[in-house]
Amino acid sequence: MLSLLLSLVPSVATPVALAHQEDPPKLTLRQELENARANAEKKNRRVLLMLFQEWHGPSSALADLLRKDEELQHELLYEYDLVVAHLQLDPDAPQVAREHGLDPDALPKPHLAVLDAQGNVVAQEAGSAFEVVEGDARKPDPKKVLDFLAKHQAPYLDAEVLLRGALAKAKETNRRLLVHAGAPW
Repeated sequence: MLSLLLSLVPSVATPVALAHQEDPPKLTLRQELENARANAEKKNRRVLLMLFQEWHGPSSALADLLRKDEELQHELLYEYDLVVAHLQLDPDAPQVAREHGLDPDALPKPHLAVLDAQGNVVAQEAGSAFEVVEGDARKPDPKKVLDFLAKHQAPYLDAEVLLRGALAKAKETNRRLLVHAGAPW
C-alpha cells in the first residue's frame, strides 16, 4: 500500500526543471539592512552590522568565527540579525556605513556595530578588540565576541507591562485578546 501511495504523489521537480529555475533576486545591502531592522523591531532584537573586507585576514577570521562557533550562532539566532557590508564588493557599503555614523575609511577592519531597531548605533568595536595572541598568530576569541554581543543585546520586555497594554487596547477597541506563551526554541 505504501508503494502505491508513493507512486501516486507527483514529483515536485525533476532535475531538468531545477536546472531552469532562477535564483531569487539578490537583495542590496540597503534592503538587507532594512529587513534586519524591521525584524529587530518586530522581535525585539538588535542588528549586528559587520564592516568586512574580503582580502583582509582578520575580517575573514572573524566572519568564520561568527559562522562556525556554536555559542555565537545561538546568540545571533535568538538576539541579532547579522548584516555583512562588503566594503570592496558592494559599492553602496561605504555610504550605508556613513549613514549610520560609521566612517569606513577611518575605522579599522573588521568592525562590528550593534544597531537598535531604529538603525541607531548602540555600540561598536574594532575586530582587533576581540583578538587573542596564540604563539605568533592573532585570532578572534569567541568569548570576547560573545561578551560584546550579550552586553548589547536588546533589553528583555516586561511581559506584565505588555499584557496590561494589550488588554487596555483590546478593551478600548472592543476586541478580544489572544495570549500566546512560548519560547523561541
